[in-house]
Amino acid sequence: MATTRPKKNVPLEIGPDTYLDVNQVADLIGLAPGTIWNWRLVGKLPPAAKLGKVVRWRRGDILSWLAERTWADARRRAEGQGVAHE
Repeated sequence: MATTRPKKNVPLEIGPDTYLDVNQVADLIGLAPGTIWNWRLVGKLPPAAKLGKVVRWRRGDILSWLAERTWADARRRAEGQGVAHE
């Protein structure tokens, strides 16, 4: 019988306190990993935890950040200001 291995970038348990690597954050947001690194450097993302060379973001922080941006974009559209593209 063939066994399937779990995907490399999928945490076993997913919750708001799950820590995500750059590829998981990129998949969640729909951007390239390089964009995630760039946005981290310029402060566009929530702070990440860094242990040595390992960088991780709390899933809940990313989801909250994304929700805030979505609401801000919706408000700008409603006020006729348009949406800033990044």
